[in-house]
Amino acid sequence: PSRYAVRYEGESPYTAMEFAKQTKRHSLAELISIQLQPYEILEIDDGIRPYCFLVERLGHVRCIRFKSDIARENKYDG
Repeated sequence: PSRYAVRYEGESPYTAMEFAKQTKRHSLAELISIQLQPYEILEIDDGIRPYCFLVERLGHVRCIRFKSDIARENKYDG
């Protein structure tokens, strides 16, 4: 988490559970409006608990444990 920083923040039409289900039927590009690269983290916060997804090759994602609060402290230099 110390090597990550927030690059983009926005609204999601999906809960984390819905997003995880949709990724089995649709590509990542079809589900979100920004392009994510391999090894970037996508966080969906439902207001109770944030869920983090690691973007893997070919646009696949998997849910992971990630300390996003540490990444939020860093400034993105992109």
